[in-house]
Amino acid sequence: MNHAKLMEQRAQALGGESPRARGKSKDLKALEWVWRWDWSSPKIVDQVASPTRRGVARRLIERGLLKEQPTGSGGAKGTAATVVALTPEGRIIVESEIENPEQLSEYPGFRTYRPMQMRHDLLVQGAVAKWLFEGVFIHYQAPSEIAEQSLQGTKHPDAIVIDDEGNRIALELELTAKKARGMDAFAWGLVKALREEQFDQVIVFSPSRAILKCYQQRFQPGAQVKFWTKDLRGRAIPQGVREMPGWVEACILFLEIEV
Repeated sequence: MNHAKLMEQRAQALGGESPRARGKSKDLKALEWVWRWDWSSPKIVDQVASPTRRGVARRLIERGLLKEQPTGSGGAKGTAATVVALTPEGRIIVESEIENPEQLSEYPGFRTYRPMQMRHDLLVQGAVAKWLFEGVFIHYQAPSEIAEQSLQGTKHPDAIVIDDEGNRIALELELTAKKARGMDAFAWGLVKALREEQFDQVIVFSPSRAILKCYQQRFQPGAQVKFWTKDLRGRAIPQGVREMPGWVEACILFLEIEV
Protein backbone atom coordinates (compact mmCIF):
# COMPACT_ATOMS: atom_id res chain seq x y z
CA MET A 1 0.00 0.00 0.00
CA ASN A 2 1.46 3.38 -0.99
CA HIS A 3 1.80 6.29 1.43
CA ALA A 4 -0.92 8.42 -0.22
CA LYS A 5 -3.47 5.60 0.00
CA LEU A 6 -2.59 4.97 3.65
CA MET A 7 -3.05 8.66 4.50
CA GLU A 8 -6.42 8.70 2.68
CA GLN A 9 -7.70 5.73 4.67
CA ARG A 10 -6.45 7.24 7.90
CA ALA A 11 -8.24 10.53 7.17
CA GLN A 12 -11.47 8.63 6.49
CA ALA A 13 -11.13 6.76 9.77
CA LEU A 14 -10.68 10.06 11.59
CA GLY A 15 -13.77 11.54 9.94
CA GLY A 16 -11.78 14.31 8.28
CA GLU A 17 -10.20 15.42 11.56
CA SER A 18 -6.48 15.56 12.10
CA PRO A 19 -5.07 13.10 14.67
CA ARG A 20 -4.41 16.05 16.98
CA ALA A 21 -7.98 17.36 16.67
CA ARG A 22 -9.40 13.87 17.20
CA GLY A 23 -7.26 13.42 20.32
CA LYS A 24 -8.42 16.77 21.70
CA SER A 25 -12.05 15.83 21.03
CA LYS A 26 -11.63 12.53 22.91
CA ASP A 27 -10.00 14.29 25.85
CA LEU A 28 -12.81 16.84 26.07
CA LYS A 29 -15.45 14.12 25.86
CA ALA A 30 -13.77 12.25 28.72
CA LEU A 31 -13.41 15.35 30.90
CA GLU A 32 -17.01 16.40 30.27
CA TRP A 33 -18.24 12.95 31.33
CA VAL A 34 -16.38 13.16 34.64
CA TRP A 35 -17.59 16.75 35.14
CA ARG A 36 -21.23 15.74 34.69
CA TRP A 37 -21.05 12.63 36.90
CA ASP A 38 -18.65 14.20 39.47
CA TRP A 39 -16.40 11.14 39.32
CA SER A 40 -16.00 7.95 37.29
CA SER A 41 -13.67 5.01 36.71
CA PRO A 42 -10.78 4.91 34.20
CA LYS A 43 -12.48 2.04 32.35
CA ILE A 44 -15.73 3.95 31.85
CA VAL A 45 -13.88 7.14 30.87
CA ASP A 46 -12.06 5.17 28.17
CA GLN A 47 -15.32 3.54 27.07
CA VAL A 48 -16.93 6.96 26.62
CA ALA A 49 -14.03 8.75 24.95
CA SER A 50 -12.57 5.98 22.81
CA PRO A 51 -14.62 2.76 22.75
CA THR A 52 -12.18 0.88 20.51
CA ARG A 53 -8.95 1.96 22.23
CA ARG A 54 -7.85 2.41 25.82
CA GLY A 55 -5.52 4.84 27.52
CA VAL A 56 -7.40 8.15 27.46
CA ALA A 57 -7.95 8.23 31.23
CA ARG A 58 -4.31 7.36 31.94
CA ARG A 59 -3.12 10.11 29.61
CA LEU A 60 -5.37 12.68 31.31
CA ILE A 61 -4.09 11.60 34.73
CA GLU A 62 -0.50 12.00 33.56
CA ARG A 63 -1.31 15.46 32.16
CA GLY A 64 -2.73 16.53 35.52
CA LEU A 65 -6.31 16.94 34.25
CA LEU A 66 -7.71 14.00 36.23
CA LYS A 67 -6.79 12.88 39.73
CA GLU A 68 -6.95 9.24 40.76
CA GLN A 69 -8.04 7.77 44.08
CA PRO A 70 -7.81 4.09 45.12
CA THR A 71 -11.06 2.48 46.21
CA GLY A 72 -9.73 -0.44 48.23
CA SER A 73 -12.03 -2.79 46.32
CA GLY A 74 -9.24 -4.52 44.44
CA GLY A 75 -11.22 -4.10 41.23
CA ALA A 76 -13.80 -6.79 42.05
CA LYS A 77 -16.44 -7.40 39.39
CA GLY A 78 -18.68 -4.40 38.94
CA THR A 79 -16.31 -2.13 40.88
CA ALA A 80 -13.01 -0.39 40.11
CA ALA A 81 -9.57 -0.40 41.71
CA THR A 82 -9.44 3.39 41.33
CA VAL A 83 -11.83 6.24 40.56
CA VAL A 84 -11.06 9.59 38.95
CA ALA A 85 -12.27 13.18 39.32
CA LEU A 86 -11.31 16.46 37.67
CA THR A 87 -8.37 18.50 38.87
CA PRO A 88 -8.78 22.31 38.88
CA GLU A 89 -6.96 22.36 35.52
CA GLY A 90 -9.33 19.75 34.08
CA ARG A 91 -12.34 21.66 35.30
CA ILE A 92 -11.10 24.85 33.62
CA ILE A 93 -10.90 23.05 30.27
CA VAL A 94 -14.46 21.72 30.53
CA GLU A 95 -16.03 24.94 31.77
CA SER A 96 -14.27 27.03 29.11
CA GLU A 97 -16.35 25.13 26.52
CA ILE A 98 -19.71 25.85 28.19
CA GLU A 99 -21.64 28.68 26.53
CA ASN A 100 -24.68 28.71 28.83
CA PRO A 101 -23.78 30.16 32.26
CA GLU A 102 -26.78 28.36 33.82
CA GLN A 103 -24.97 25.07 33.25
CA LEU A 104 -22.10 26.16 35.50
CA SER A 105 -22.31 24.96 39.07
CA GLU A 106 -20.11 23.90 41.93
CA TYR A 107 -18.07 20.83 41.06
CA PRO A 108 -18.06 18.44 44.05
CA GLY A 109 -15.64 15.86 42.64
CA PHE A 110 -14.97 13.01 45.07
CA ARG A 111 -17.36 14.51 47.66
CA THR A 112 -20.22 12.58 46.03
CA TYR A 113 -18.21 9.35 45.89
CA ARG A 114 -19.68 6.85 48.36
CA PRO A 115 -17.61 3.66 48.76
CA MET A 116 -20.65 1.58 49.76
CA GLN A 117 -22.50 2.81 46.66
CA MET A 118 -19.57 2.51 44.25
CA ARG A 119 -20.73 -0.68 42.53
CA HIS A 120 -24.25 0.68 42.06
CA ASP A 121 -23.09 4.05 40.73
CA LEU A 122 -20.51 2.57 38.34
CA LEU A 123 -23.03 0.08 36.95
CA VAL A 124 -25.39 2.98 36.21
CA GLN A 125 -22.62 4.94 34.50
CA GLY A 126 -21.53 1.86 32.55
CA ALA A 127 -25.08 1.16 31.34
CA VAL A 128 -25.55 4.75 30.16
CA ALA A 129 -22.16 4.74 28.38
CA LYS A 130 -22.98 1.42 26.67
CA TRP A 131 -26.43 2.49 25.48
CA LEU A 132 -25.12 5.81 24.18
CA PHE A 133 -22.37 4.04 22.22
CA GLU A 134 -24.87 1.55 20.78
CA GLY A 135 -27.19 4.39 19.73
CA VAL A 136 -30.08 3.16 21.88
CA PHE A 137 -30.25 6.65 23.41
CA ILE A 138 -28.74 9.93 22.23
CA HIS A 139 -28.55 12.11 25.38
CA TYR A 140 -28.54 11.67 29.14
CA GLN A 141 -28.82 13.51 32.42
CA ALA A 142 -26.57 12.64 35.37
CA PRO A 143 -27.89 12.63 38.97
CA SER A 144 -26.82 16.19 39.84
CA GLU A 145 -28.53 17.52 36.70
CA ILE A 146 -31.74 15.69 37.57
CA ALA A 147 -31.75 17.01 41.14
CA GLU A 148 -31.59 20.60 39.88
CA GLN A 149 -34.74 20.15 37.75
CA SER A 150 -36.88 17.75 39.81
CA LEU A 151 -39.97 18.85 41.69
CA GLN A 152 -39.79 18.60 45.45
CA GLY A 153 -41.12 15.29 46.75
CA THR A 154 -40.78 13.40 43.47
CA LYS A 155 -38.53 10.41 42.86
CA HIS A 156 -35.01 11.20 41.66
CA PRO A 157 -33.93 8.35 39.35
CA ASP A 158 -30.36 7.11 39.06
CA ALA A 159 -30.08 8.74 35.62
CA ILE A 160 -32.27 9.84 32.73
CA VAL A 161 -31.64 8.87 29.11
CA ILE A 162 -33.30 10.48 26.09
CA ASP A 163 -34.15 8.73 22.83
CA ASP A 164 -34.25 10.15 19.31
CA GLU A 165 -37.94 11.02 19.70
CA GLY A 166 -37.28 13.13 22.79
CA ASN A 167 -38.73 10.66 25.28
CA ARG A 168 -37.16 10.93 28.73
CA ILE A 169 -36.59 7.53 30.30
CA ALA A 170 -35.69 7.25 33.98
CA LEU A 171 -33.17 4.57 34.94
CA GLU A 172 -33.44 2.71 38.23
CA LEU A 173 -30.78 0.11 39.05
CA GLU A 174 -31.80 -2.29 41.81
CA LEU A 175 -29.19 -4.58 43.37
CA THR A 176 -31.17 -5.53 46.48
CA ALA A 177 -34.84 -6.10 47.26
CA LYS A 178 -36.44 -3.31 49.26
CA LYS A 179 -38.41 -3.98 52.43
CA ALA A 180 -42.15 -3.27 52.50
CA ARG A 181 -42.07 0.43 53.41
CA GLY A 182 -39.13 1.15 51.12
CA MET A 183 -40.78 -0.65 48.22
CA ASP A 184 -44.04 1.24 48.74
CA ALA A 185 -42.21 4.57 48.80
CA PHE A 186 -40.23 3.64 45.69
CA ALA A 187 -43.28 2.49 43.74
CA TRP A 188 -45.48 5.46 44.55
CA GLY A 189 -42.59 7.88 44.03
CA LEU A 190 -42.29 6.65 40.44
CA VAL A 191 -46.06 6.90 39.92
CA LYS A 192 -46.01 10.49 41.15
CA ALA A 193 -43.04 11.43 38.95
CA LEU A 194 -44.67 9.86 35.86
CA ARG A 195 -47.96 11.59 36.61
CA GLU A 196 -46.20 14.95 36.96
CA GLU A 197 -44.26 14.29 33.73
CA GLN A 198 -40.82 14.37 35.30
CA PHE A 199 -40.08 11.64 32.77
CA ASP A 200 -42.06 9.60 30.24
CA GLN A 201 -40.98 6.03 30.96
CA VAL A 202 -38.91 4.02 33.43
CA ILE A 203 -36.39 1.21 33.01
CA VAL A 204 -35.88 -0.82 36.18
CA PHE A 205 -32.79 -2.96 35.61
CA SER A 206 -30.89 -5.48 37.69
CA PRO A 207 -28.53 -8.45 37.33
CA SER A 208 -31.00 -10.45 39.46
CA ARG A 209 -34.09 -11.98 37.87
CA ALA A 210 -35.59 -12.60 41.32
CA ILE A 211 -35.29 -8.93 42.28
CA LEU A 212 -36.89 -7.85 39.01
CA LYS A 213 -39.80 -10.23 39.59
CA CYS A 214 -40.36 -8.71 43.02
CA TYR A 215 -40.55 -5.20 41.52
CA GLN A 216 -42.78 -6.33 38.66
CA GLN A 217 -45.35 -7.64 41.11
CA ARG A 218 -45.53 -4.28 42.88
CA PHE A 219 -46.31 -2.48 39.59
CA GLN A 220 -49.10 -4.80 38.46
CA PRO A 221 -52.38 -2.94 37.84
CA GLY A 222 -54.42 -2.93 41.04
CA ALA A 223 -51.51 -3.98 43.26
CA GLN A 224 -51.83 -2.54 46.75
CA VAL A 225 -49.33 0.12 47.75
CA LYS A 226 -49.41 1.17 51.39
CA PHE A 227 -48.66 4.68 52.56
CA TRP A 228 -47.02 5.07 55.91
CA THR A 229 -46.89 7.42 58.85
CA LYS A 230 -45.22 7.39 62.27
CA ASP A 231 -46.88 6.80 65.61
CA LEU A 232 -46.12 8.69 68.82
CA ARG A 233 -43.10 6.47 69.42
CA GLY A 234 -41.69 7.23 65.98
CA ARG A 235 -42.45 3.79 64.60
CA ALA A 236 -43.57 3.48 60.98
CA ILE A 237 -47.13 2.19 60.66
CA PRO A 238 -49.33 1.76 57.55
CA GLN A 239 -52.06 4.39 57.38
CA GLY A 240 -53.89 3.43 54.23
CA VAL A 241 -53.68 1.72 50.85
CA ARG A 242 -53.58 2.94 47.28
CA GLU A 243 -54.02 0.83 44.15
CA MET A 244 -51.41 0.85 41.40
CA PRO A 245 -53.00 2.65 38.41
CA GLY A 246 -53.42 0.53 35.28
CA TRP A 247 -51.69 3.03 32.99
CA VAL A 248 -48.36 2.66 34.84
CA GLU A 249 -47.70 -0.86 33.49
CA ALA A 250 -47.15 0.45 29.95
CA CYS A 251 -44.61 3.00 31.18
CA ILE A 252 -42.20 0.62 32.93
CA LEU A 253 -39.73 -1.84 31.41
CA PHE A 254 -37.95 -4.45 33.55
CA LEU A 255 -34.54 -5.39 32.18
CA GLU A 256 -32.06 -8.05 33.31
CA ILE A 257 -28.43 -7.06 32.73
CA GLU A 258 -25.10 -8.87 32.81
CA VAL A 259 -22.39 -7.63 35.17
